[in-house]
Amino acid sequence: MRTFMGTYFHSLDTKGRLTVPSRFRELMPDGATLTEGVEQCLDLYPSEIWQQKADRVVALDDFTPEGRNARRKLFANAEPAEFDRQGRIILSQSLRQSAGIEKDVAVVGAGEKIEIWSQASWEQQKRRVDESAADTMLEARSQSTHTL
Repeated sequence: MRTFMGTYFHSLDTKGRLTVPSRFRELMPDGATLTEGVEQCLDLYPSEIWQQKADRVVALDDFTPEGRNARRKLFANAEPAEFDRQGRIILSQSLRQSAGIEKDVAVVGAGEKIEIWSQASWEQQKRRVDESAADTMLEARSQSTHTL
């Protein structure tokens, strides 16, 4: 499995384009999909991982509010992310607004996907993550059949 790791800081250009770090682009040879994240960020999925997530959501019961809302959250604002020659993708105005992104962004490796945050929101989120890291790891360990 491809693993996205690290945090990079970039600025959007005047057309809303973001340069994706080359080590991240190398892990997405078949393209990617950009959508709203569950938190106030954007998620960038490699094509194969996007398809796996999409298949899981489509399999949810469409007769339940949870199933319908999961579909809406994942698909309503999803867009293909196409890299230009300089390795940039366009963040649409609607996606930028949903994530509170104006100019400065953090491009964060998050395992099987990339998260794109406004830099200010990422700094706040990182503080929360750091404050609860020990408890989070303990909880994850108790849910896993493998020890961390």
